[in-house]
Amino acid sequence: MSDSGVRRKSPGGRAKRGFRHNWCCSSMAPASPDDHYHHPSRNLHSNRRQQSRRPKSPSSSRKSGSNPPESPVSSRLGLGFIDRRRILSPGRVSPIESASTGFDLEQEQGSPTAPPVPPPPPPPLPSPSHPPAPPQPVLPPVPSLDAGDALVPPTATGGESSGDASARGCDVRLSLRGKGGQRILMDLHSEVLCSRSSVFAAKISESRAAASGPDSGPRRCWVEVVDVSDVEAYRETIELMYERNVPGRLMKAGVSRCIRMLEVSFSIMFELGVRSCLQYLEAVPWTEEEEEALRNLFTKHKFDKVIAQEVLARLHPQEPPSCQKLTMRLIQSVASGTDDKARRELKSLVQGLLSKSSVYQKDPHDLNKDEIYSMCNSCLQSLTALFLEATNSSPDDRTTKESMPLIARMSLQVDNLTWLLEILIEKQMAEDFVGIWADQSKLLMLYKETSAMVRYEVSRVSACLFLAMGRGRLQSSGAVRCRFVEVWLGPMLVDFGWLQRCSKGLDMKLLEEAIGQTVLTLPLKNQQSLLMCWFECFTKHGNECPNLSKAFQIWWRRSFSKASDIQSGVMYAPC
Repeated sequence: MSDSGVRRKSPGGRAKRGFRHNWCCSSMAPASPDDHYHHPSRNLHSNRRQQSRRPKSPSSSRKSGSNPPESPVSSRLGLGFIDRRRILSPGRVSPIESASTGFDLEQEQGSPTAPPVPPPPPPPLPSPSHPPAPPQPVLPPVPSLDAGDALVPPTATGGESSGDASARGCDVRLSLRGKGGQRILMDLHSEVLCSRSSVFAAKISESRAAASGPDSGPRRCWVEVVDVSDVEAYRETIELMYERNVPGRLMKAGVSRCIRMLEVSFSIMFELGVRSCLQYLEAVPWTEEEEEALRNLFTKHKFDKVIAQEVLARLHPQEPPSCQKLTMRLIQSVASGTDDKARRELKSLVQGLLSKSSVYQKDPHDLNKDEIYSMCNSCLQSLTALFLEATNSSPDDRTTKESMPLIARMSLQVDNLTWLLEILIEKQMAEDFVGIWADQSKLLMLYKETSAMVRYEVSRVSACLFLAMGRGRLQSSGAVRCRFVEVWLGPMLVDFGWLQRCSKGLDMKLLEEAIGQTVLTLPLKNQQSLLMCWFECFTKHGNECPNLSKAFQIWWRRSFSKASDIQSGVMYAPC
């Protein structure tokens, strides 16, 4: 027991004498070798006297209450056999061995808690044989453009350090300021900018000349571009300088962004970007908005015709064709067509192109009136020949000689006539057609000899003229108008029932009103003869005839109720 405080056995079996020494301060003299040896009995008695003289703290009394004095653990702890840190560190796999500079036994017995673990020793100083590496230069060399890897410009919003940018070889900081207050900072390579853009080459040289001095070392250039209308397009154009697969990048960007990049490339004289954008735009389709943007761009800037000729060929024809020839060719193609569905679609298309509200047609004189009337006369001749064929041939011959039935061929020619008449009415050129239609005496004679099932198609042309004159869209002389109504009103009264059963888009209510309004534009004497003819026909056929009752009442009032007042006013009018 007495030897327990003096000697400890080392792992090798040899005993170590004495306790470890505590240094109070660095000014103390080193202890002699004899101080490490203490007599066992003296050392034991001195420790016991110190323990009896020192008052016990509450914490130590509580700990002593938890472990009885006769406990072997407490006795071994008090004598220094067991380190306190082994008990206060539960869950540890390996115990903490005693350090080379331990604590004094008296402090260890009186301290309620274990002291903190000392910090790890500092790293060893480098030996003289291995000197430290020299510091890295501030600006490493810029990578060459012929390298295998593409140079990617790092883009920052204002927080990147100069060391990171310099480590990547970026020796130019570009500041883009938009008109709306946006700002983008980009760390770039001067070699890339100078080789791609002559504008940036001049800016970089000016920046370096302004920053040059006798003691100035290598430093980054600062280039600022202000009042940028499209900051994102400017940034994408700068990134395009670093791109090796430029067509693929433009394909991902799309037409709208490519147009904006084309404008930026032109402003900074980035020839590769201008040529690549024009090649991409020439090969892809455009929307109307994109086409308008391209027109505005080519109007604002003058591009080189050598590299922009393919795009300009899509925007502006090299040799403008004759609009009259093209229009007549379209009309003739539609008139000679045989497919009903295709004819309807193409007629609507051509009529929309030739209408006054169309954005494609501005000059009304581009349509040749003589050629349109020539086509109308050709259709009239074909229609007369078909009526002649209908009167001379038998019903069996009407379908064997031609692939189409006779009534279908008549309907085709009537459809051509009505379509051409609508074009003439839209262009206000249909005054002469009224006289031409009123002078078709041969066609009218053949009409009377043909069955109603075949001839009623001709009344569609008369219906088109009645609608135009009754609504005020067609104006002609009184004599021509009177001759037309007297010739074709009778066939219209007969065929009205057939037109009701096969209207083909005709509004029969509007047609009834237009017929009455057209009759009322004639002199009262002519109105009387025409309306009395209608009255007799209506009493026999009823709804098979148009209802002109409203026009009849207006004629009656004008003829009898106000006739005396008008005559007296004319006779006694002051000179």
